[in-house]
Amino acid sequence: MIFQAINLNKLCKEKVFEISAVTIHTRSIKVILCCVYRSPSENPNNFLQQLENKLKSIYQPTVSLVICSDLKINHFTESSVQQNLESVMKTFNLTQVVTFPTRICNNKGTLIDSIFLDNAKFRTLSVYPFDSGLSDHVAQILTLEKILVHLQKYTHTSKTRIMDDKSIANFQSYLREEAWGSVYNFVDVNEMFNNFHCIFLRHFENSFPLRYKSYTNKHNG
Repeated sequence: MIFQAINLNKLCKEKVFEISAVTIHTRSIKVILCCVYRSPSENPNNFLQQLENKLKSIYQPTVSLVICSDLKINHFTESSVQQNLESVMKTFNLTQVVTFPTRICNNKGTLIDSIFLDNAKFRTLSVYPFDSGLSDHVAQILTLEKILVHLQKYTHTSKTRIMDDKSIANFQSYLREEAWGSVYNFVDVNEMFNNFHCIFLRHFENSFPLRYKSYTNKHNG
């Protein structure tokens, strides 16, 4: 599997139209994955007009398009804006596949985060929610099955630190024996912290040195 970023900087404007995309190459399919965001301050109809124009510039008939979006348009409520969004996506053979609430406010669920794709090209797929606890939005996990990928070898290097009773005791001893005079000699609080941080990290690295281990494996790529 090969990932290739698409430079869309010229199409973006903060709080007006924000989009990023990557091309994914596999043995059986080529996919353009887009992420699109609409700021609440941007008029939804103006945004949809821009969205259609932007998609025309990246759309390729031989490439499958998947759009992950936070457009602040509730798919649980029929409206002219929601219908316009569906109409724009249908011109690219894209269907919305998220069916569960993605944001809950005042005990009311809304579906404002959506995934659009061509069902004809992805016949076997699943979408399910994931609550990370880091946002008031629920993440969506999309799984696309029956896609052939290459098996690639890769070498991975893991880094670990051994923190046992002996190393912890050494670290505490270093901190106790440090005079800290070079920290208190500064008047500026930022310089004091930077100096403290450097000393702290030096003792930390000496007490808990990194250990490296490399291994070769195969993965679907």
